[in-house]
Amino acid sequence: MDIADKAAALTLRMSASEFLKRARESNLHDSVVVKWYRFREQWSDIFTEHILSKPRMGMLHKGGAKTCELWGPFQFEVIKRIAGDLASINRATSIIEAEDDIIEGCNYCKDKASRWGRSIASAIGNIEPFSRV
Repeated sequence: MDIADKAAALTLRMSASEFLKRARESNLHDSVVVKWYRFREQWSDIFTEHILSKPRMGMLHKGGAKTCELWGPFQFEVIKRIAGDLASINRATSIIEAEDDIIEGCNYCKDKASRWGRSIASAIGNIEPFSRV
């Protein structure tokens, strides 16, 4: 892994405006700033498309219900722990596992959570490193 790849990953916690401010202070070339935005956009897309969106349904709950009252609070806690820190997307699977006590009583939701984590992990696996964006 290139040192720039490691450095770029460390900047994911910064807001875009903070990065731009620091880039200007450091006289970073505009091409590096554009590259960083492209790199960061991949992580932002994962947040929007895989974390904020509803995971695909698996099995229906007993009685044919699509979801139960446990899923909403569970999903909220996971999103809350990831929101505002794109770098935490790397820990999404462990965050999902850490919060799964909320859905403890529902095997359907546990299966859905597992699929959600795999979907996020798969998307992370497709991210281009900073050196290749």
